[in-house]
Amino acid sequence: MTRPGTATNPNLSHRWKAPCTSCDQTKLEYEELWGPREIRVGGLSVQGSDECVEFGGEVWPGAKAIARLLAERPDLVRGRRVVELGCGAGLAGLTAASLGAASVTLTDLEPNLGLAAANARANGLVVSCEPLDWRRHEARLECDVVLAADVVYKPSLVAPLLCALREIAYGLLVLANDERSANQRRFATCLESCGFRLLEEHATDVLLQLYGPPPSSSSGQMTEVRFADLAVRQDATEGLGGLVWPGAVALARYLRTLDLTGSSVLELGCGAGLVGLAIADRVASVVLSDELVGLAATNARTFDNATVRVLVWGLRRGEDDQSFDLVIGAELTPYLDAHDDLAAEIAHRLRPTGRAFLTAAPFRSGKNDCKTTTCATHNFINTAARHRLVVDRVLQAPILDDKNGDVQGLDLALDDGFDHTLILELRLASSSSLP
Repeated sequence: MTRPGTATNPNLSHRWKAPCTSCDQTKLEYEELWGPREIRVGGLSVQGSDECVEFGGEVWPGAKAIARLLAERPDLVRGRRVVELGCGAGLAGLTAASLGAASVTLTDLEPNLGLAAANARANGLVVSCEPLDWRRHEARLECDVVLAADVVYKPSLVAPLLCALREIAYGLLVLANDERSANQRRFATCLESCGFRLLEEHATDVLLQLYGPPPSSSSGQMTEVRFADLAVRQDATEGLGGLVWPGAVALARYLRTLDLTGSSVLELGCGAGLVGLAIADRVASVVLSDELVGLAATNARTFDNATVRVLVWGLRRGEDDQSFDLVIGAELTPYLDAHDDLAAEIAHRLRPTGRAFLTAAPFRSGKNDCKTTTCATHNFINTAARHRLVVDRVLQAPILDDKNGDVQGLDLALDDGFDHTLILELRLASSSSLP
């Protein structure tokens, strides 16, 4: 089996040399042999395997980049406690062990640890191998340095990895991922959103970054909102964006009545992420987006088809043209000065046949043809039209379902006294209807 995007010639060899001040040798040799998949670094020999899960048997470019960095700067790990996340064959962690780390703990899914342990024994290195699935278990570890190589190769790993990196107590994070993947740049913006301090960045084919730890988590101040079979955490210390709003529950309840099979979904201004997660079991994929994504990551951790990303309306990040079947958002229209960017973002993200569903406050006049200039909903509909968005339907949805009692823990003081909200269904204007 060959890694995607690589040559299949078994005789292909890449060689790199750099000074190594920690070894008897004056040179560090790095050799990649695609046949036996053996990586040699100084006195180390690390083997890959076909017996691992989740690509854990491949020695990926990020691991090689971290090994190279550590060989050039052994002071980063010498005498320090090191943990490697998603270690696979263990190249990065074993390099740290060979350079004098005080202790090294290699973590991965349990089926992959046999390979890492075998590579440690083959090189005469003493390390600890511990099972850790960030998606299912908290990462309560303490160390000085965390190493993580090619760990966001699929979007659903972003939320659990963010959670794990905020749970581990450490001083330095060394992260390396394939620069050619949009996942890594998006993950970097998520780290920034969660308060991680970027110390260094080196980009070639691999994006190599060194981070300081994030601020302490406020998880002890979280409360829980339950809707149907879903429980999400909310955090008042994050301001209004950290709370589950009544409109989110109303929108989630309505969307669960629709046939959304196979849809790709983007939630804008997700906050805690209740709406997107409430329909995750009915759709193909969900992207929870906001300017701050730590809380949404906490709630999305165990969802295999959900991810989080930082998204600022109207701000294009490179050639970001990802589009969706469904764009959803709750309580996004009260702020008049954000209407233009919000409408532009929806229009940019919708596929030609896609639909958008937004909650909005009832019209100030109490009528759907409200013309009041101070009515936020009326103003948004007009703004949406300028961005080629057509409002197909305006529905009334109750905040609470008294019959089923499907929500607990919701702060009804956020509903401004309304017992219902509006749901706007929008689509892109067809080319035939354009002037």
